[in-house]
Amino acid sequence: VGERQSEGIDVEMQKSTTATLPGKCTCKEYLRRMKPKKDAPLWAAPSTVLWSGLGAFIGISVLALLHYYVMLEYTDDLVFFIGSFGAQAVLLFGAPHAPLAQPWNAVVGNMVSAFVGVCMRILIADTMGLYWLASSLSVSLAIVGMLLTNSLHPPGGATALIAVLSHGRPRELGFLYIIFPTLLGTVVHVAIAVLFNNLSSLPGRHYPMNWEPFTTGW
Repeated sequence: VGERQSEGIDVEMQKSTTATLPGKCTCKEYLRRMKPKKDAPLWAAPSTVLWSGLGAFIGISVLALLHYYVMLEYTDDLVFFIGSFGAQAVLLFGAPHAPLAQPWNAVVGNMVSAFVGVCMRILIADTMGLYWLASSLSVSLAIVGMLLTNSLHPPGGATALIAVLSHGRPRELGFLYIIFPTLLGTVVHVAIAVLFNNLSSLPGRHYPMNWEPFTTGW
């Protein structure tokens, strides 16, 4: 199922890039692309809403407790909690069947993004003071890195941006930011999603759909 979903996404991307060349695009064609391609999704069932909300509560609670009562209490500079974990919870518990929510995407995508973000902060923000450029490059290059590693994960864009704009402990971590909190926090988050989502008998909550990267067809 996961491979078919990924192949569908890849085919749609190829169609969108090859259907009309930029030089031949007319205003009518440009506006036509904005038309809805399918009906809006149905409302979520009450059981889905309940499981998603409860799972996100548990996942974020565990990460926050580790952050405030372990890392801040017993270490001088480590953290276990960043804002992008909120977006990650939406995927892991709100859409656990989605290709971009799978373990490879969550772990590798976040790590790649963290690495890019730290590099942009050191090379551009700290050296040249161009925070606007470091911010834009961190997100755009994070997307490139995630696509190249087949690990596209939307919260990764926030993970990269946090590395550039944050102050205090996250900023002082340097490349350790890739491990604390990005890698370890994501691994814990994914583990909670695996344990929690599979408690439900709902087929759409079974997680993960796969452990390895999706086939891209490149």
